[in-house]
Amino acid sequence: MVFITDDDVAHYSMQEETAKCAPTVEAADLRQVLEKETGSRWGPQHSGAKELASLYSTGKRRQEIACVISASALIAVNFYFIVFYFRRSNWMSIVLSAVGGITTADLASGLTHWAADSWGSVDMPVLGKVRV
Repeated sequence: MVFITDDDVAHYSMQEETAKCAPTVEAADLRQVLEKETGSRWGPQHSGAKELASLYSTGKRRQEIACVISASALIAVNFYFIVFYFRRSNWMSIVLSAVGGITTADLASGLTHWAADSWGSVDMPVLGKVRV
């Protein structure tokens, strides 16, 4: 574990009046020293990122393309049904259904990503390399 003294913090910190400027060279140097001593925490040099990159195959890419095409086709079919069956008398239920669907999808996606960011790891059994 690396401990930084108060003098190090004061030396490598930006002054308040230059807070909107880019970080100083000293701050970048401190970041590099900390990453060397503690290991990279995120980014392409992280061991988990390297492992996931090695697992990204052409089959995975084909799967992603197939999913995007399928989702686009389903959206087009839904749009067709909305236009074909639209009646002025049921516009309120369409609006409420759309808002409810968007809200539910956003909540489910947010909870999934929060859980993956909080507890997910490449080392998890079963779901690690597949979902994270």
